[in-house]
Amino acid sequence: MERVISTNEGYIVAKQGDAASAVVHRLGIRHLSLEIFCRLWLLWREVHVGAYSDGRLSDVLSDIVYRRQKLFPVHILPERSDFQTISYLHTLPFLKPLKKKWVYRGFAANTYYVTWGTSVESVLMMAERALYAEIGKFWDKRGHVWWSLTQDQFVILASIVEKETHLFEEYSKIAKVYLRRLGPKLRGRLYADPTVRYVAERHSIRLRARIFKKNLSIEDADNTYRYSGLPSCPIGNTSVHVLREIAFLNNLGEDEYFFWHPAYKKHVFSKTHSQHLARRRKAPQYGV
Repeated sequence: MERVISTNEGYIVAKQGDAASAVVHRLGIRHLSLEIFCRLWLLWREVHVGAYSDGRLSDVLSDIVYRRQKLFPVHILPERSDFQTISYLHTLPFLKPLKKKWVYRGFAANTYYVTWGTSVESVLMMAERALYAEIGKFWDKRGHVWWSLTQDQFVILASIVEKETHLFEEYSKIAKVYLRRLGPKLRGRLYADPTVRYVAERHSIRLRARIFKKNLSIEDADNTYRYSGLPSCPIGNTSVHVLREIAFLNNLGEDEYFFWHPAYKKHVFSKTHSQHLARRRKAPQYGV
């Protein structure tokens, strides 16, 4: 008779009564790393030929599995939103599920390593602490434009900037545009397309690659086309290099309030709405 033993790298078929099957059955383990699986098999062979007593075997197995076990990677990516991240964490078999609703303040995009049985809450706290620990390193030296914003607001704006562009050289320029939009000229409206995508996903509304005008009216407090100010939470996990790139802005520079993104090119910035529309009409197949 054969049974399937699940590992974090795939599946191994083991015969009933062999080393892997017996070890997994004895310890009540459903998932283990392939590395630990192989070590247990070798250990079982040594025991089988009398190298260890049966009691010694139990101690060694516990030591390998519970104290020296390979750490499991958890990938928190910048393209994921809060509910995408939490849903992803619930798919990992080595994590205990989240028991209550998490108040989302932002997570640092990174790969975290945890042991078997770590709770989802612990991973979220780890990623949140990493984010704010990094901000704490430069917060007292931040640029003048951030003096009126809290750390939480800084993280929210950084998450929008990161969703808006993948080009490192554009982070600061787009951050300046959004900071200008928070002023009186546009009545505090950000008009940020990434927030539309965020609320659409929250309401299970499927959007295409392009956002059309009909998508801008989704009723949600975090839709910056309908409501003034920043969203209530970050719309995605934030990379540390984005935080550092935009943290030291001391002035808003040119009076640019509008931009759009032609396919496969850098963003085009404009000072007035009429100029913005005129530039977009040259390539009407792109943009909103």
